[in-house]
Amino acid sequence: MLVEEHYLQLRTHFSNEQNGEWIEVKLTRISEILYSTKRNANILIKKMEDRNWIKWSSGRGRGKSSKIMFLKEKDLLLVDLAKHRVLSGDLHSAHTLLNTYNVSNDGSVMFFNWMEQQLGYHQKESSQQQLDILRFPFYRPIPFLDPAFAMRRTEVHIVKQVFDTLVIFNPKTKAIEPHLAHYWTNDETYKVWTFYLRKGIRFHHGKTMSSLDVAYTLQRIQNPKTQSPHQWMVNGIKKITCMHEHAIQIELFESNSLFVNVLNSSKLSIVPNDLHEHVEFSTFPVGTGPFSIKRNDKSKLLLQVNEYYFKERAHLDQIEIWIWPDFTVEQKLKSLNFKYLHITHSLRDGEGFNELNRFENESFYLAFNLHKQSPYQNVNFRKAFHLAINRTSLIEDLGGLRHKPASGFLSSNLIETYINDYDITKAREKLAQSGYAGETIHLYTYEMPLNIEDAQWIKRAAEKLGVYIEISVFPIEELRKKDVMMQADLIVAGEVFDANIEIELIGVYKEKGSFIGSLIARKL
Repeated sequence: MLVEEHYLQLRTHFSNEQNGEWIEVKLTRISEILYSTKRNANILIKKMEDRNWIKWSSGRGRGKSSKIMFLKEKDLLLVDLAKHRVLSGDLHSAHTLLNTYNVSNDGSVMFFNWMEQQLGYHQKESSQQQLDILRFPFYRPIPFLDPAFAMRRTEVHIVKQVFDTLVIFNPKTKAIEPHLAHYWTNDETYKVWTFYLRKGIRFHHGKTMSSLDVAYTLQRIQNPKTQSPHQWMVNGIKKITCMHEHAIQIELFESNSLFVNVLNSSKLSIVPNDLHEHVEFSTFPVGTGPFSIKRNDKSKLLLQVNEYYFKERAHLDQIEIWIWPDFTVEQKLKSLNFKYLHITHSLRDGEGFNELNRFENESFYLAFNLHKQSPYQNVNFRKAFHLAINRTSLIEDLGGLRHKPASGFLSSNLIETYINDYDITKAREKLAQSGYAGETIHLYTYEMPLNIEDAQWIKRAAEKLGVYIEISVFPIEELRKKDVMMQADLIVAGEVFDANIEIELIGVYKEKGSFIGSLIARKL
C-alpha cells in the first residue's frame, strides 16, 4: 500500500477532526488503524512528516499519548491519487479508492471535472504517428462478446465493430446488400441458397476466412450443446456444403424467402473455425471487423483499428470505453453534462456544421408471467395495471433517455388511445373485479439504471392502485435462467431493434432467454 493510502486511512479514521488541530493518540492506536507494526507505523509517520502532510509529537514517558496534527487536505490527496490511477489505466482501483475513503461532494466534482477533460475526442502522438482516439464512459464491464450469445444492446453494438456478417441491411434502401459474401443465389423454392465469398479477408489473428469458417459458425449455433439463444435462426438448415474455399451452399428444410435477412443478423457474425484455440474468446473475440479487441477488463475495453479491413478503414485509430460504475448516478456524472465529443460554439455556429441525433428503436416493457397461478391470470388485473400506469408522467418524472410513450415495439405504429388510457378510477374498478386480495407481486429486473428507475416508479404507481410490489434486481445472466425467471410475477426489461425489424421481432418470441417469449408462451 502506498504512503498516500496510509494517510487517507488515518485521516478517514479521524474524519471529525479539523486540519491544524492537535489530536492526542497513542502510537499503538496508530499501528492498529494502519494495520501495521509499531515500527512500521513510526516509519510511515516519518514519511508523512517529510511530505508535510502531518505534524507529530511523541509522548514522553510511559503511558503518555503522542499527538498528531493533519495538514494535508484529504480530498486533494485522494483526487490526485485517483487521477494517477486513471491515467495509469486502473479505473477500477480509482473508483474503489474514491468510495473507500468517502470523497466529499466538492472532491467528487473536482475529480469528475477533470475526468470530463480526459473523455471525448483526443489526438496522441505515437511512434511518429498521430492517433485519433475516442473515449467515453460506461457503467459496467463488457466481457461477453461472443456473437453466439450476445443479446444486450451494448454487446451487440461492440460485436458489430469486431465481426462481419455474410450480408448487411441498408436502412436507406431497405435492401440486403453484399458484405463478406459478394454475391448469392437461391433456387425457385427458396430452399437452396448459394453464397460466394470475397477473397483475401483475414481474421484479426491472421487466418484467411473461407467457407469452412461460415459452415463452422452456423453449425456451432445450430448445435444444441452450444446452447446459443439464437439457435432458432439456423434450425431450418438441413445441410451445409462447402463447394470450394470461396463458395458455400445452404439447404433448408422448408422454403424461406427471408433466410438472407436472417444472415444479416450480427448474432450470426462469422467466427474462425479455430475458435476452440482461443480460451478467452468471449472476452477477446477474433473477427474480421473494422476493430479488434486489445484490452477488456473491469477498467477498460479498448478497440484498435484493423488496418487491413476489407472495406473502408475507420477514421478513428482507437476507441476506449472507460468503465465507471457511477457514471449515471444523479449526483455525480449526470450533473456534469458529459460530452463525448466537445463541440465549441464557434464550430456549432460555423457554416457546414450538422448535428445528428438518432433515437434507437428501443422499447421498455412490463411483462406478466402467465405460467404462475396468480391474480394477474385474470385479465381484469392486467387491465387495471394498464390503466394505472401514466406513461407520459413516467417520462416526465424520470426523464433521462426516455423519449415518448409507446404502444408497441414499432414507434411508427403509435396508438394514441392506448397510451392515453390512464384512469386510476377505472383501474381500481378493474382491480376489484380481478379477485386480487392483497398478495405481494414480485417484480424482477436486471442491473441497469433505467430498468431499476422504471421498476421503482411502477411500484409507486401500483401502490396508488392498491397493489403491493416487491422489487428484486439480478445480473442479467442470472435473470435469464429459466428457474429464476419463472419465480417472477412481473419483469421490467427493454428491447432494442436493428433496422431489419422483422427478424428482430421474431427473435423477441423465439430466442432462448427472451423474457417476453418465456413468460407468455404456454409451453416452455
